[in-house]
Amino acid sequence: MCPSCKELHVEFVIKGPGELAKAIRIAQANVADGTLETIEPPNASVLGSSASIDRIKSDGPWNDVVFYLFRCVKYGARFKLSAETYHGSGGSWSPEDDGGAA
Repeated sequence: MCPSCKELHVEFVIKGPGELAKAIRIAQANVADGTLETIEPPNASVLGSSASIDRIKSDGPWNDVVFYLFRCVKYGARFKLSAETYHGSGGSWSPEDDGGAA
């Protein structure tokens, strides 16, 4: 597993605004330090445009749907941050594949 992103290879269920704020801060920190890069989801127009991860405020307000895909810069492991904020049904941070396996 990639030493740069190994701590991100966990599923984190988002049940409320505080957990979403934490997930956003973690994603922002990993993009800022060069561990992750954002990638455009294939159906971005359907999901609605979210602000760039570095511009979204971790404490909100957020779009009705928060959806970001990330890739480990070194080994290509993919991660997803998604949450439905309008109805408050929650979301998750999750690894998308085994791209970080070594």
